[in-house]
Amino acid sequence: MTHAPLVYIETSVFGFFADELPHNCIHSGAVRTSFSQMEAGVLDGITSRVTIEELSDAPAALRPGLMELASTVRLCDVDDAEAARLTALHRGTRDSGTIRKRCSARRLCDSGPSRRTRLPESSAPR
Repeated sequence: MTHAPLVYIETSVFGFFADELPHNCIHSGAVRTSFSQMEAGVLDGITSRVTIEELSDAPAALRPGLMELASTVRLCDVDDAEAARLTALHRGTRDSGTIRKRCSARRLCDSGPSRRTRLPESSAPR
């Protein structure tokens, strides 16, 4: 039995999926193609609770779409202590303004874990 290559999807990948800025079109297109390949079973996408936590901090207008997209990839099993440590590290960086400054320049989006389900209508590649 052949297995699809496993691809870890981190926060910025979800952001590029919804990014419509012209200077990010190459990244956005590649990410949309990857999600289409995951939907077709060519790739197997996973993400972590840390990424889901980061997506839950996305701007309110983007959060529902990102969380819906995240639900299309599997959630990998990560040790609770390590997930808590990384989440605290992320929050510390975010609270210092580093993440906000970077993310406000490009529109972030978020979503959740894959079960080889169809991509959300609102998130389907164009």
